[in-house]
Amino acid sequence: MDLIFGWKNRLRLGSGLVLFTYVFTHLLNHSLGIFSLDLLESSRKLFIGFWRFPVIHPVLFFATSIHIILTLSSILSRKTLKMSKGEFLQFFSGLVIPQLLIGHIAVTLGMNELLGVEDSYTHLFLVYGSFFTAIDITLLLVVWAHGCFGLYFWLRYKPWFVSYSNLFLVIVSIFPVLSIMGIISAQKEVFLLSQDPEWLEDFFLNLPEKAEWIKEYSLQVGTLANLAFNFVIFSLFVFRLFFLRSQNKKKTIKVHYPNGKISIVSPGTTILEASKLAKLPHANVCGGRGRCSTCRVHIESGLEELDSPSEEEIVVLARISAPKSVRLACQTIPKSDIYIEPLLPTNATAIDAIRQSRYIYGTEKEIVILFADLRGFTTFTEQLLPYDVVFILNSYFQQVGSEIEKAGGKIDKLMGDGLMAIFGLDSNLTEASNQAVLAIQNMSEQLVHLNERLQKELPQPLRMGIGIHSGVVILGTFGNSTTPTAIGDAVNTASRLESATKEYSCEVIISEDVAKHSLIDFSKFEKHTISVRGKTESVNVYLIPFGRDLKISKVETALN
Repeated sequence: MDLIFGWKNRLRLGSGLVLFTYVFTHLLNHSLGIFSLDLLESSRKLFIGFWRFPVIHPVLFFATSIHIILTLSSILSRKTLKMSKGEFLQFFSGLVIPQLLIGHIAVTLGMNELLGVEDSYTHLFLVYGSFFTAIDITLLLVVWAHGCFGLYFWLRYKPWFVSYSNLFLVIVSIFPVLSIMGIISAQKEVFLLSQDPEWLEDFFLNLPEKAEWIKEYSLQVGTLANLAFNFVIFSLFVFRLFFLRSQNKKKTIKVHYPNGKISIVSPGTTILEASKLAKLPHANVCGGRGRCSTCRVHIESGLEELDSPSEEEIVVLARISAPKSVRLACQTIPKSDIYIEPLLPTNATAIDAIRQSRYIYGTEKEIVILFADLRGFTTFTEQLLPYDVVFILNSYFQQVGSEIEKAGGKIDKLMGDGLMAIFGLDSNLTEASNQAVLAIQNMSEQLVHLNERLQKELPQPLRMGIGIHSGVVILGTFGNSTTPTAIGDAVNTASRLESATKEYSCEVIISEDVAKHSLIDFSKFEKHTISVRGKTESVNVYLIPFGRDLKISKVETALN
């Protein structure tokens, strides 16, 4: 089953890329009509020569057939048709395309193969008139949109795609516009040629049959083919309806959720389908194709009863460094009662799909924690209007926050007029300590600049206290947050050091644990031992009058 699933995905993607290439070259061909009808017809011969080449033509036919079959198969096998707007647009356009495509084939390939009429643009414009233009433009737009949706759904999980997504949007918007302009320009040129009675009479004399008969015959062929296709589609959906009704009578498996809700499903139902059937929100950016990982769940009970993950699922789970207890809900089919917990919020995006999320599952790491707080700001606010308070705080957080991020840190949380930042998520303790020291000096300097800039708005200059400590913490994401935060004894100690700056009348207190990993010589600063509530051992610290007093040339050189 896993092997079949893998080949289905590959065949669907491969056939889709073949069809997208065909449409892309078709659009390029049409766009040349902007320059002249002759250039359009000349390029058509190259286009037709390639795609109707004895080796290429069967590949195109196979790609079209297999893509339609696999798409219908995936839709019909779903236990629920609930889907996102993007999925619905792709699904709806996928059903509309065959309706238009059958008619298009009837008036082009059919006219050429059955009647021996050259399916040039000139013939098509004169025999079918505006009808052909309308069908051709509509078909191109729908097929192009469908292909772009598919391409986007495939590429958006690639880390590099985020940087080029705007370029992708520009490119996919330009080509259909140029194509429509080319078709309309060529039709106008044919219309001007048809104003010459001799030219027009010569054209119709060269047709094997009367133009009206050719048009009527090809449209009849297209209509019959459309009716046959729609009958097949209708029959398949009727079969699906009766099949699902029979399956609903076999509901025996219970999927349990953290909120106490239960979804009772029949065998063969995925966990994601169970969530949708029970109308429980569940993140699934890719629509259950096993690509994005946003539907991932933690299996609390029943893991041993599940089949092993497929090769495709293993690759996706490895990308996010997931432990064995985590599975993709869209690929996991429970065989017995199971207890699960979705790991991402329901509003998860494609960015969450490509983000390394090892912290979701919790991990221990030695990092540096920084707490900063504005001194006496509560009293400060009593002298200011609410607008001024918000403006000053935003200015402060913007200035110091940017310096923390420039140094390599990450803002963990904002708390009133204070903040917590962490250093070392992706580096060792030495680098994290140097990053934190660099951030301290720059924050202190920025506070001076901020006071100068806002001196007319401030009753008195802003002052802050900063506490820094390092230690082993638990990193994880909690609640609906998708970014990691730190908890542990080291966090509490850093917070205590920040509070102690009031007692010692200094701007910064750095623990000895951070100082010894930094390139700065702290021996010239006053050293103290501080007792921390809840800790039996005292903490050795250095008192820094102002962060800007630090000399960080060595630190900057090392970090650079």
